[in-house]
Amino acid sequence: MSAIDKITEECGKWIGYVEKASNSQLDSFTANAGDKNYTCFARDYCEYFNENINVYQGQPWCAEWVSVMFAKAFGAALADKMIYGHYAYCPYGVNAFKKAGRWYTTNPQPGDI
Repeated sequence: MSAIDKITEECGKWIGYVEKASNSQLDSFTANAGDKNYTCFARDYCEYFNENINVYQGQPWCAEWVSVMFAKAFGAALADKMIYGHYAYCPYGVNAFKKAGRWYTTNPQPGDI
């Protein structure tokens, strides 16, 4: 299986997951639905990358989700190499991709972040 197929498959497993109203039922796809930015991804991000969960839970989670998907698909060490680190804040990821010469704003391809 190609890396693109592997990450696409992992991401597809999470279609339908909703963020939570509180730090409850994080593993359920639909229970405790809300708009308070609580997710299993903040917890998993901390577990994969040895971070302190208290600073991430309840915060925007888009960058955490990308980092966690790559860690789930490839392991944390390889994910860090593939996406130039791990991120809980989108601008850090943007800056890392720009520094690596891998920042594009047109013609997205399957597997692009």
